[in-house]
Amino acid sequence: MRKIAIICIMALLCANVVAQSENQTILYKNRCCITVSPQPITTYITDEENNVINQTTSVRWPNNEKDSWMKDTCWVKAPVISTKYYDSLFPGMRDGIINITNSNLVVINWMLTIENDETVMHCFFTMPADTVTNLFLAMEETGIVDLETGVNYRIRRTEPECMRKHIGVVAKKGDVLDFKIYFPKLAETTRRISIYTVPLWSLYGGVEYLLTHENTPQKEYDDVPNIISPTFERKGGKYDKDNWDTWRRYKDPHLIKPVREGTMALWNTPDATYIAIAHEQNSLTEYFAITSGTVLIDNRGNRYKLKRFGGGNLPMDELFWIDGYSGDFLTFLMEFEPMPPSVTSFNFVEPDFEPFHVMFANPKGVVLSNLKVNELRKNQSLFEYNPRVIKE
Repeated sequence: MRKIAIICIMALLCANVVAQSENQTILYKNRCCITVSPQPITTYITDEENNVINQTTSVRWPNNEKDSWMKDTCWVKAPVISTKYYDSLFPGMRDGIINITNSNLVVINWMLTIENDETVMHCFFTMPADTVTNLFLAMEETGIVDLETGVNYRIRRTEPECMRKHIGVVAKKGDVLDFKIYFPKLAETTRRISIYTVPLWSLYGGVEYLLTHENTPQKEYDDVPNIISPTFERKGGKYDKDNWDTWRRYKDPHLIKPVREGTMALWNTPDATYIAIAHEQNSLTEYFAITSGTVLIDNRGNRYKLKRFGGGNLPMDELFWIDGYSGDFLTFLMEFEPMPPSVTSFNFVEPDFEPFHVMFANPKGVVLSNLKVNELRKNQSLFEYNPRVIKE
């Protein structure tokens, strides 16, 4: 009887395959979240002559800090999704783990979407065994907070229904499960969020996620940005990198509203790709420089050279001064060779500057990796001119 019962339970809890939702706008994909599974326990099913006719593996997932509150348990039909769909969302993710034998590594990443006027958090879990128990998805504390407006979007329900319960599932080892948490629809203006109390996916708040809208139509090219070039004031003689009195001096740079230091925007046109980076001025006069070897390297390895800096008014490979006010936020326009509209991500590489011998000298270059074109295009409005207002 016991052998038959085991087989019957597995049949009742066999996995269903979930297809991709229609009209789905992807807001965020957490691309890399890997954990270690407990060692699976193998159970052998034998016939009356003690011959092994089947075997299964099982894992009891480790406790989390909410476990002392959660007394209820439930078995749910495993929400298995097609590996083809999962691999299209996260290329190479499963393969990188599958190829590591005897590692007990498990992929548990997630994705946030808008579907049918609701926000849906897809919590992906790769089965480390045929049966997994003691999983935990969400509870009343689970929520999403818009970090710009403070609006708090509370959990509505889960799918499968397992709110505030430990979960048991049966599927095949290696299957990818898609647990869903539903929230009210985020505002279209929501860009920065934090997510609270999804323990298995290590979401406890305190981390900022910048949203994209991957399925939102966006025009192929932008207009040339209207970034003001600084005005040349004077030159202090023959340029000497080690004598700041010889550096060129400029005033009236393009001012913007206060943003985080290093915030970047991108404009893609048929003739050039433009980059602007925000700088906070900490004194009345500050020095800046950029090397002519600065390049963009796209996700295919193609390089795009820097053609002009500051609209062609600012020098490259030469230190210069900007006169302004402490507390100014400003930017300079960099013009690169045009990237094709098909480019989705790139690296920004600025080589080290030639060492110079002045106080607080900083010749170090900059490497910014895996920058998303669509995310940076959305920052364009942050670089609109904002005139300085002085009150004395």
